[in-house]
Amino acid sequence: ASIASGQGTTSIIVNFGCGAISGNVSVTPSGPGGSGGSSSLAVTVTNVGAAGSITGVSAVCTGQTGVAYSISSVSGATTYTWAVPYGASITAGQGTTSITVSWGSSGGNVTVTPANTNGCQGSASILPVTINGAPNITAGPSPQTTCAQGSAQFTLTVTGAGLTYQWRKNGSPLTDGGTVSQSTALPLVLTGVDTNDSGASFDCVVSGTCNPPVISGAATLTVNPLPTLFNVTGGGAFCASNGVAVGLDGSQSGVNYQLQVDGNPTGSPVAGTGIAISFGNQMTAGNYTVVGLDATTGCTNTMNGSATATTDLFQCWQLQ
Repeated sequence: ASIASGQGTTSIIVNFGCGAISGNVSVTPSGPGGSGGSSSLAVTVTNVGAAGSITGVSAVCTGQTGVAYSISSVSGATTYTWAVPYGASITAGQGTTSITVSWGSSGGNVTVTPANTNGCQGSASILPVTINGAPNITAGPSPQTTCAQGSAQFTLTVTGAGLTYQWRKNGSPLTDGGTVSQSTALPLVLTGVDTNDSGASFDCVVSGTCNPPVISGAATLTVNPLPTLFNVTGGGAFCASNGVAVGLDGSQSGVNYQLQVDGNPTGSPVAGTGIAISFGNQMTAGNYTVVGLDATTGCTNTMNGSATATTDLFQCWQLQ
């Protein structure tokens, strides 16, 4: 507080600033003979309190109107100044404890500052508000390629509030079960796909609080066939001096065939020729299988059957 005028007289005028606190106004008389007894008057200063929490929704839809925000009355305040972000407007209630807002396409802070008639302000209160627009949807990855009996996964890049999902294949709704999981959630997972799924188009219908159903962009799936199955041939008892033959009763051009013994690769891959192929005489006892690898698509398939090679000790004794 400060004395504006009258110091030294029997009457003063005092200005109480916005930061003034309660205390005493005191006066002491004095004259040629000295000072007399002082007198005091206790003065209580009513400051403007801090604004409490703003009540109202913190997420709205683009263009939503009639959205209410309010606070409780603040001690010492006679007016309330509200502010909203660019693109939003206060349609009613400015200066009071409650307002109505029309929102545009941008979010931001709703702010209220209490004040008294002298222009002194209390602490402001802020409520951040986000805008939930219509979903921006992209299904991906697309295109996606997998091998028959393999899996594929599609997801969405999507924003919005209260969203629900319905995945579709070639325009028809998918249901959970079989090769499909989570047809009404993210992501869409396909397992055990076959070549009938190749070329299929997958999209998703997304609905939400702030938008009618919106269809995502489509994602395509390509399913490459596995190498054709052929039968493993050969095997039998052998002596270490001659081994035993192992082969396939057929093969595909463009497919490389890897011989395995007890699950471990042995020798170099043999390229398919369109006819039966041989891996030569094998000198190791064990169970022989063959895995075909398509050199173009990378798809693999284990051929039918196996060939077992064993050491014939009696035959070896005869040869000796």
